[in-house]
Amino acid sequence: MSTLLFKGNYIDGRFNQPGGRSHSLVSKDPGDLDHPVGTFAFSEEDVDGAVLAAQKAFPSWSEKEQRVRDRAAIHFQKALKKRSRDLAVLISREMGKPIQDAEQEVARMIDRVPLARTDSARIRKGEAFSIKPGVRGLLRYKPRGVLGILGPFNFPAHLPNTQILAGILLGNSVVFKPSELTPFVGQFLAELWDEADLPEGVFNLIQGDGRVGRALAIHEGVQAILFTGSYATGQKIREETVHQPAKLVALEMGGKNGAIISRHVDLEEAVCGTLLGTFSMAGQRCNATSRILVEKQIAKRFLDRFMASVKTLKVGYSLDPDVFIGPLVSRRAVEKYFSLTALAPQEGFDVLQKAEPVLQEKKGYYVGPSVALKEVKKGETPAGAYTEEEIFGPNVAIYVVESLEEAVRLHNSSRYGLVASFFSTRKEEFEWIFQRLEVGLLNWNQSTTVSSARLPFGGLKQSGSHHPVGSFVPYLCAYPVAVIEKRSSKRKER
Repeated sequence: MSTLLFKGNYIDGRFNQPGGRSHSLVSKDPGDLDHPVGTFAFSEEDVDGAVLAAQKAFPSWSEKEQRVRDRAAIHFQKALKKRSRDLAVLISREMGKPIQDAEQEVARMIDRVPLARTDSARIRKGEAFSIKPGVRGLLRYKPRGVLGILGPFNFPAHLPNTQILAGILLGNSVVFKPSELTPFVGQFLAELWDEADLPEGVFNLIQGDGRVGRALAIHEGVQAILFTGSYATGQKIREETVHQPAKLVALEMGGKNGAIISRHVDLEEAVCGTLLGTFSMAGQRCNATSRILVEKQIAKRFLDRFMASVKTLKVGYSLDPDVFIGPLVSRRAVEKYFSLTALAPQEGFDVLQKAEPVLQEKKGYYVGPSVALKEVKKGETPAGAYTEEEIFGPNVAIYVVESLEEAVRLHNSSRYGLVASFFSTRKEEFEWIFQRLEVGLLNWNQSTTVSSARLPFGGLKQSGSHHPVGSFVPYLCAYPVAVIEKRSSKRKER
């Protein structure tokens, strides 16, 4: 694979190399360390220029007709369709996810465009109702201004672009900072938006690490920060912006998600759903299945089938065929994976499959899947770093419980509250679970990783800040204005 050319930041409608005191980093291919994706440079000093360009572009862009913004989205979609394979390969290469997962990510981006256009038109239309004769109320929305979007590494194109697309369609200008682990995916998105005939400054790309992200988050010229990433970073953003109460801070953070398995279950459905939730994308997703809580009556049958399936999962390079588990994204991710899974025996778990490095033809951050098991006594609440921390790797902790009541209690003991799955053939059990689980998303007989663009995506506790994304993204990009109007009964004199 060839090394890519770094074009610089994309500010005010053109690519420019970073100015001032710049730093440089290498973007690695986590599955082929001998062939890096490329080297990129950045400077915190460039954040001011990107925000200024977005501020200058906002007034005129916010007043454009809907058809003008729709046209830009359509041009973006056409450019994306034309280069969809190139983008999928780049995502696989820079992030490490298997090519079929990367292709799905790009497909979701393409499908998102018409949904975003529909949502934008609906919100711009607003709502009207009668208050009394001659007086009516209207709910209208206005764009927020400059949106700062901090993207994640695991869905480096789809997740930030959902926010970018909604923001632009609703009349905002955007400054986007991709993860420092996937800068060339960010550059690719800038190239696509460059083909969308946007006015200069409506879309801007600023590259860099956490220093650049912080500078963007706290910038007083930014009206909203939309962040996707870890709880630790999200909490820092919250603390750093506490003195800017007018700034919307939308945080989509981590999860320690559970799949609860009832004794009344389609066993094959449960095994397939939990395998997908646990090990797809090597567990590097906020909605991955970290915990399986299975009723004791069905536990042995489930475990036998689950472990037999785990041993069939193929680990390998992201662009090779039939790979299910690609590499982890970085050396740091590997170190975290091994350090946390090593704590499982100390916290009372039996290790059914140990976390181990996997040798491949290419040098990379390859690790195998791991599974730990614990039979939980009634009223017991396991604790410790392995139990509580988000591992972000191909690991699952299986808890054998006496009842659904115990499963719910254990699930809710987590400080996260993003998503849960419930596997059962009985509707009444699902309704009982629905009332008791503390999560923002709940799937019935579906993996925790299944979501829909037509539904909100966000969690409770340390998983989010009650500003969900998904179908609710437009409400992050526009604020409501209440209008009460009375039409004059006098005719205007000519």
